Amino acid sequence: MNFLTLSRQALRLAPPDAEAEVRKELALALYARGILGFGKARELCGLTKWQFEELLGRRKVVRPYDEDDLAADLAYAQQLAAKRKKRTPGKRSQHVYGSRAASTLPKL
Repeated sequence: MNFLTLSRQALRLAPPDAEAEVRKELALALYARGILGFGKARELCGLTKWQFEELLGRRKVVRPYDEDDLAADLAYAQQLAAKRKKRTPGKRSQHVYGSRAASTLPKL
């Protein structure tokens, strides 16, 4: 008998639900202890990035974020801002209501 079989019996859930629940709980626990990173924990439980974020929020699991992370994020934001300033404004396409494309639409 393997771990998931034992867990299904102990949880008294239908087989597909039990495995998904065990994977979520394991992913949350390992992530909260710092054993798994965000991406690997998310993969373990089979959720999208946004679904896993939501699950962390519902369970009040704090995402690790320290001064080094903040400094890295600020440096990245400054790089992006510098790149945007260097861009030269090009011709923008103009989408004007009543243009030729809009005039070909059937009138209601």
